[in-house]
Amino acid sequence: MYVISPVGFDEFLDRLMRNDPEFASSKVPTGVTAFWCESLGRPGWMFAGTDLDPGSPLPREISQINDLQIMSNLLQMHGEARLAAMMLEWSNYPAQSQILAAPDLGAALQFVVTASNRKNPAMAARIIRSQGMAVFRFDMDPRFGPFCGIHEQLLLIWIFLIIRSFLGVSAQGIGQLPRIVISRLHSNDAIDALLPCEVVYDSEAASVGVPEELMDFPGLTFDPELWASILASLEKAGGGKRRPSSRRPDEIEHLVRNVLAKEARVPPFAEIAAELGLSERTLARNFAACGQTYRALIDKLRMAMAQEMLLQDGLKVKDLGHQLGYSDPSAFVRSFRRYSGVSPARWRKMKKREGSPHGGSTR
Repeated sequence: MYVISPVGFDEFLDRLMRNDPEFASSKVPTGVTAFWCESLGRPGWMFAGTDLDPGSPLPREISQINDLQIMSNLLQMHGEARLAAMMLEWSNYPAQSQILAAPDLGAALQFVVTASNRKNPAMAARIIRSQGMAVFRFDMDPRFGPFCGIHEQLLLIWIFLIIRSFLGVSAQGIGQLPRIVISRLHSNDAIDALLPCEVVYDSEAASVGVPEELMDFPGLTFDPELWASILASLEKAGGGKRRPSSRRPDEIEHLVRNVLAKEARVPPFAEIAAELGLSERTLARNFAACGQTYRALIDKLRMAMAQEMLLQDGLKVKDLGHQLGYSDPSAFVRSFRRYSGVSPARWRKMKKREGSPHGGSTR
C-alpha cells in the first residue's frame, strides 16, 4: 500500500540523490509535468529545489530528480485530491494529437504502451486480455519510493482521459464509461468520487480494464496519413533500442508461433514467462527496458504469419483469423488493415499482380 503524503519527500529525494545518482539523473519525458506548468501559469514555487529556469520552456526531457521535486512541490501546494480534480478538468492531455489520430481505442492504448515503455524505462506497461477485458496494466519502479502512489494516480487518470476522449464523444460511448474498471493499489475516496466508473483495489498492480468490444470503438478524428507517420516515427525511435536479451525475442517468437500453428490461440504472457523460467514482472521489465511490449510482438508476428498464409493458394481469408487466434474474422480483418493499410483480400490480390513468390518480404 503506497502512502501519499509530502511528509518525508525532501528527505527521500536527498537520499535518492546520494544513494542512486544514476537513477536520479536519468532522463524522463516532461509530458504531464509540462501540462501542470502550463495549466498553473508556470509559478516560481513549482520549480523550487530544481535546477530548472521557471522563465524558460521545459525541455522535452528532464532529470528524474527534477521531475520528482516538481511533483513534491505540487503535492505540498495543492494536495493529491485537488491535483486529480484539476487533471480531470483538462480539456487536453499529454500526446492527445497523436493518440486521437488512431483508428480506434485499442490502437490508441497500444500506442501509449509502446511509447511509454520506450520513453520511460522506470515504468513497465502492457495490455493483458483476459475474460472479455483488455487490461492496461503498469508497474512502477520501486525506486520511486513514496512517489509510486502519485505516479500511479496520475497514470490512471491519464488513461481514463484517453478512454473518455474516444467514448465521450457520443451518447452511446458515454453510456459505456461505467463499464470501465480502475484497479488501484491505494484508496482515496475523494478522487474515487470524481471517476464515473468502477473503482476496485488490487494488491498486485494498478490497471484500467476496458471491455474487449470497446477496444474497437472508432476514433472520430482518425487520420490515416498522420497515424502512419506516427507509427513510423515510433518504430524509428525504437530502432536503436537494446532487445530484451540476445535470445529472448527469438525464443518468444518461436513459442508463440508454435502455439498459434498448433492450437490457434495466443499464449498468455504468464505462460510465456513460465516457459522461459522467468517471473511475469521480470519479463515485463526486460521488454520495458528495450522499448518493446509483448502485445506489439504478438501483433507483428500475427501479421507476418497472416501474410505468409495469404501467399498460399486455397486458404480462405475468413479461416485465417481463426488460425491466428482471433475471436472472429472481422477482428482479424481490422487488425490486418491497421497494420498493412489494406484488407487481407486486397493485399493478396496486390501480391498476385506483382507476381510475388511465396516467402518474400512480409511488408
